[in-house]
Amino acid sequence: TRKMMKLRMALGDMGTKVLRSVSQLRPYRMNLTITTVIYILAQSLPAQPGWIKTYGGLGSEVGRKVLTLEDGGYLVAGSTGSFGSGGDIYMLKLDGEGELEWSSFIGGQGVDEGWDVAVSELGYWVAGSTQNGPYGGYDGLLAFVDLVGDLQWIRYYGGSDWDMIYSISTSEAGLFLVGRSYSETNGGSDLWVEHTDPNGMTIWSRRIGGAGDQDGRAVAVMSDGGCVAAGSTVQNGTDLFLCRLDAQGGLLWSTNLGTAGEDIGTCLTLLSNGDLVAGGSSNGFSEHFEMYVTGFSSDGVQQWSNHTGQISDWMGYSVKERPSGGLVMVGSTTAFGLGGEDLYVLMMDAWGNYQFGTTYGSSENEVGNSIDVTLDGGFIMTGTTTSYGPGPSAVFIVRTDASGITNGNVVETQVDPISVFEISESPALQMYPNPIPAGSRIQFKSDDQISGSYLIDGFGRSIQFDRSNDLDNFVPQHLPSGLYCVTVLFADGISMGRYPLMVVRP
Repeated sequence: TRKMMKLRMALGDMGTKVLRSVSQLRPYRMNLTITTVIYILAQSLPAQPGWIKTYGGLGSEVGRKVLTLEDGGYLVAGSTGSFGSGGDIYMLKLDGEGELEWSSFIGGQGVDEGWDVAVSELGYWVAGSTQNGPYGGYDGLLAFVDLVGDLQWIRYYGGSDWDMIYSISTSEAGLFLVGRSYSETNGGSDLWVEHTDPNGMTIWSRRIGGAGDQDGRAVAVMSDGGCVAAGSTVQNGTDLFLCRLDAQGGLLWSTNLGTAGEDIGTCLTLLSNGDLVAGGSSNGFSEHFEMYVTGFSSDGVQQWSNHTGQISDWMGYSVKERPSGGLVMVGSTTAFGLGGEDLYVLMMDAWGNYQFGTTYGSSENEVGNSIDVTLDGGFIMTGTTTSYGPGPSAVFIVRTDASGITNGNVVETQVDPISVFEISESPALQMYPNPIPAGSRIQFKSDDQISGSYLIDGFGRSIQFDRSNDLDNFVPQHLPSGLYCVTVLFADGISMGRYPLMVVRP
């Protein structure tokens, strides 16, 4: 099995699919050689560039962020009501054809929401908010999972009131987390920036605002090591709100952009020329909301603005620069489609002028929350659908070509089983004592070298992590009685095993 895992990593997405098929032949004890696998791989036809799929269980799922990965696959973050308890953070790893490679959930008994993800060589950060934090109300949350979705650690941020994180971006120095805070603010809520190192430890924290309410929904890292954050401000009406901070958290500038109507800021992207585009929705041009974008320089000077809509409501949630030039925005519209809201992909020139657009949806509601550019210059989008899937709502993924078009309108539903590692596929290990009194020492014995281990509870939360194979006080004294899980990492960097552990109060 370990040789197959190494081969799967070497061959990439198509190899993973072939090896997955080969593994299903195990009951027949067929001895397939590597040469046989490579021959099957060579006979495989290339995948079509467009598809539409849903993911989830029997509850309600939301897709909020999608990223294209270097292996040609995709990482998705959102929330789930099917798995965990009380609503949890939901993460999916898909291959290039949209096949589910793994999924995981993070959370406790209260509500946990995933809003954004970022990538490192060792795994993935996911940011959001939680009712299970230590400070009160909602707290900001940052978690790190390894490359197969297993939780490594969680950090919490905030104060005694509600604090929520919506966006994350990486820099050489660490991470920028942006959201909304009601704790220790300048009045109402403030746009909130938390700057951390890669391990989630706070370097500095800054709340920016004044009278009324301000919030942050997107962040972009600048070349000086600082950041620009975008969101909304509500004072005499609602305007797009932008601010720039230097690497030490000093405020360089802030500005309000908008119309006499309601202008809601939801997204931000840094262009290849160093300028920025912020966007969202506005009803300042007609009686309906329209998709709204505005370009500005790195020193905060507005250069242009534009809008698309006027027939029913059009909402914009994510904007990107197109590889061929111009901009693309995803959101929703009730003006076209088959009923309710439909996911809408808007193609614009470099100044936000309408070029063309496409809707995806059915008789109920489909919303696009995030868009990213694929390795071949197409687009991948995620959002939510109530028309498809096994439950009330599902994660909705649309993969298109560079024109925002798929090869058809067939929607494939994938029911997520929340995959786990089989104990039999991991190296043999003895773990004792088991059951174990809380606060006691646990030991491992294995023929394979162990590089680390961590303990997780029934809600998927990481309790403790250590990089040794003989841990003192590995089981914390405060743990209640119950069934837990120990995940052991082996030194080859590929193999791991999950082992049940019963904890009892002394």
